[in-house]
Amino acid sequence: MIKKLASLGGVACASIIAGIYALRSSNSEKYKSKIPSYKKTANKVKDYIRDNDSMDLYMVDPENREWWSARGKEFGKFYKGDWQDFRDKCFSEMEDKKSEWSNVLNGGSVYYSEAWQVSTTDFKFLSICLTPFPSQT
Repeated sequence: MIKKLASLGGVACASIIAGIYALRSSNSEKYKSKIPSYKKTANKVKDYIRDNDSMDLYMVDPENREWWSARGKEFGKFYKGDWQDFRDKCFSEMEDKKSEWSNVLNGGSVYYSEAWQVSTTDFKFLSICLTPFPSQT
C-alpha cells in the first residue's frame, strides 16, 4: 500500500512539474510573438529621445532578458505574473501614454532603482519601466 502511495505521489509531483513547465513555456510563446511590437515601441522611444536632447530616462531593449527579469523581480508587487508580464505591461503602457512621453522621459517621472523607494500615493507604473542613461564617462 505504501509503495502504491509513493508511486502515486511521484506521478502527482511529475504532473505538477509538467504543468508548471507548460504554463511557463506557453507564457514564453505568448510573448515571443509580441517582440516585434515591443521593438517598434522601443524604436519610437529612441527616435523621440534623439529628437529631444534633454531626455533623462530610456526603455531597455525588449530582448535584454537579464535586465527585464531582474527589474520584474524587484518590482513584482506592482503587477501580476512573471517578468515577461512585467515587460509586456511596460511596453503596453509606454505605447498607450505617448502623450506623456515628454514628462515621463524627461525627469517628470521619478526613477526608482528599488521597490522600497516607491511611494504608492503618487505612483506611475511607467516610472518602474525606465532606467537612466548610462553615465557618459
